[in-house]
Amino acid sequence: MEFFIPAGEMIMRANIKAKIEFFETKDGGREGSTRKGSFGCIFVMDEVNNDCVLMLGDDVSVSPGQTVIVSVAFLAPDLVVPRLEPGKKFFLRELRSIAEGEVLEIFG
Repeated sequence: MEFFIPAGEMIMRANIKAKIEFFETKDGGREGSTRKGSFGCIFVMDEVNNDCVLMLGDDVSVSPGQTVIVSVAFLAPDLVVPRLEPGKKFFLRELRSIAEGEVLEIFG
């Protein structure tokens, strides 16, 4: 899967497919839905932070409490992908943890 960053300056390719459960707002999750199309945040695994983009699709946004299966692209995939394997758990952060996920598939 490929998509263009809104500024049209960069093409990103999905590195993994993941199942992600966004926390309810009352449990510390986001106050509202993500924007449609793509959503950038911090991917935290083994206490290491990496920038990522969730490739949601043009008309798709994610609400607190929702679970999705989504493709994820890393801004520096060489730093992340070698440490991944199916079943590996991770968190997504903004100012705080907003979601918990699991790697389902790694793309070549």
